Amino acid sequence: MLLTQDRGLLMRRALPHGALVRGDRPGEQLADVLDRFTVPLAPLTRCTACGAALHPVPKAEVAGLLEPGTRRTVQDFSRCAGCGRVYWRGAHAARIDALVERARRAGRGRQG
Repeated sequence: MLLTQDRGLLMRRALPHGALVRGDRPGEQLADVLDRFTVPLAPLTRCTACGAALHPVPKAEVAGLLEPGTRRTVQDFSRCAGCGRVYWRGAHAARIDALVERARRAGRGRQG
């Protein structure tokens, strides 16, 4: 299932399942998706590149892949089981948490 705001992309034959996401702001877009689909609210658990699950990984295992500032200031990391990308809770994580919490309070989505 592809969720997009690109109407042209949705018209392509090669795309068997897709939906137009309504709204200009992330909160509006999330509300639209959760109103139409039964999906778990499990932020920061999937790779943004390939969609595979993220799994906790020891810092020592990924330290060589990190920028010095990240290596110095962040302790907890996850790695994509599919493509190997490394993730951590950055400055954006608090905004995502707040957005998801508002959706939960509004009774949208499943607990994930």
